[in-house]
Amino acid sequence: MAVTHSQRSWPAAIPGLIAAGSIAACTLFLADWLGSGLFNLGKSPVSPVMLAVLAGVLIRNTVGVDARLERGLVVASSAVLRIGLALVGLRLSIGGLGRLGIQALPVVAGCMLTGWLLLPRLARAMNLQGALITLLTVGTTICGCTAILAVAPAIRARAEETGYAITLVVCVGLVGMLLYPFVANTLFGDDPVAAGIFLGASIHDTSQVVGAALLYSGQFQAPEALEAATVTKLLRNLTLLAVVPVVAATFANRTAGQSGGQKASIVRLLPGFVLAFVGMAVVRTLGDLASPALPEFSRMLWAPGLLLANQLSELLLTIGMAAVGLTVELSGLRRVGPRPLAAGVLAAVTMAVVCVVLLKTLR
Repeated sequence: MAVTHSQRSWPAAIPGLIAAGSIAACTLFLADWLGSGLFNLGKSPVSPVMLAVLAGVLIRNTVGVDARLERGLVVASSAVLRIGLALVGLRLSIGGLGRLGIQALPVVAGCMLTGWLLLPRLARAMNLQGALITLLTVGTTICGCTAILAVAPAIRARAEETGYAITLVVCVGLVGMLLYPFVANTLFGDDPVAAGIFLGASIHDTSQVVGAALLYSGQFQAPEALEAATVTKLLRNLTLLAVVPVVAATFANRTAGQSGGQKASIVRLLPGFVLAFVGMAVVRTLGDLASPALPEFSRMLWAPGLLLANQLSELLLTIGMAAVGLTVELSGLRRVGPRPLAAGVLAAVTMAVVCVVLLKTLR
């Protein structure tokens, strides 16, 4: 069905944004009440991000979501989430960004190399065929739905194969988003940076990594985990710049045909929020350098501004994660069937194990 101009406009997004914002506000209030009111604790034992995602999934798969909300949910789970993620860059200086990148790079490289060597073989052993193998591999090793949508036109994947791969990434990644923070705390509770790298390297989609890192940082009072997870995930995203042309060229050589669609995909491979994240780190670096020489600037503007940006980032990320929950269709797993689902789960577990081994070895 064609999308009209009014459906693309911002006013059409308002109902969905209000719905996601309402769920986020309710879960933030409920999480705070559980900590201070019910359990009389200084910190809530339940993450508002987890509540927001679970509430969204529950609503979507029980009472359903009105079609008029869909446009706003897309905006919240993409633009709003990415603005919140870009603001995370204000927590890091360029030096800190570089240090985290150096720590994460060997793990990202090792996971991707192992994934590309092992996952296609596992998929074929489970009788998967065609483009679904490639889509499952890039979705698991690189950046979830973004990688699938970028690679699919280059290898001329059928719509059914693309849909299956996206369903697997969303549903399997959602379980990882809710489970892996507790796994990370068990394995790396003494090192929040290692925990963040684990989350950033082993969970599929950017939104899922952000959700898991927010859950971890809030639940275990470790904001460093969010920073490390974000940098690790951005490194994975950047590998699309090399992977898509290579995959397209390989497919073109095999079929001796044209690789239509790949140019359009390559143009969009570097998301704007990645550049915005780095830009925010530059702003943080310049502000920190200016603060000692300008104490009034630091006291009146810089310190309060950083605090406000941090609070705004957490609010926008929670709204985005509520919208992510509201877009998850669990019924899609029935259409996928048992073999692709088993392959998706096995691929995710394999990447998590490889990540843990690399982190334990390199520490």
